[in-house]
Amino acid sequence: MENKITSYDQILEANKRRKRKTAMIVIPIVVAVIALVVTGIFMIASFVKNTDAYKAAVEHLGNDPEIQAATGGINDYSVSSFNIKTENGRGEATFDITVEGKSNNIDVYMELEKEPDNDWKVISVEK
Repeated sequence: MENKITSYDQILEANKRRKRKTAMIVIPIVVAVIALVVTGIFMIASFVKNTDAYKAAVEHLGNDPEIQAATGGINDYSVSSFNIKTENGRGEATFDITVEGKSNNIDVYMELEKEPDNDWKVISVEK
């Protein structure tokens, strides 16, 4: 009987060692994946905010008296989705932007176009 208990204890101990070893492998991998995802999100956000299309969209929103009144003044902007296509100097862009205001936030959908040798032009704004 003593032999069976020892064998069972050995099996339990081996199982605990295996779980610890697995955790020591899995946890760093999960942390690395999360770090890569967060870094990717920040890189994309930085890319979008540095495009001429985004700058034109934000400038338009900042100069819109309806947006100013509805938000109580603009604090910041955040982009939930975007699409920017350019080819041979022509471009099309769409943005879903949340205008973060002092009293209210508003979701805005914008479409912009660009012709060769011209700046981005706002085509439509849906509030």
